[in-house]
Amino acid sequence: MAKKETNLTLGISEPQKVDAFMDNIKHPLLDLAKYLRSFILNVDKTIGEGIYWNA
Repeated sequence: MAKKETNLTLGISEPQKVDAFMDNIKHPLLDLAKYLRSFILNVDKTIGEGIYWNA
């Protein structure tokens, strides 16, 4: 059975989904995660992001 194509498998970034996830998460290292996210995304403007679970 072929996997369903998603925006992520098609290379389409979904920062709004990541923003929503990050806004609702409670974690002691959240500030570090936000810093790393920003750092990584600013390294190369072609880097995209999204939320993906194999469920």
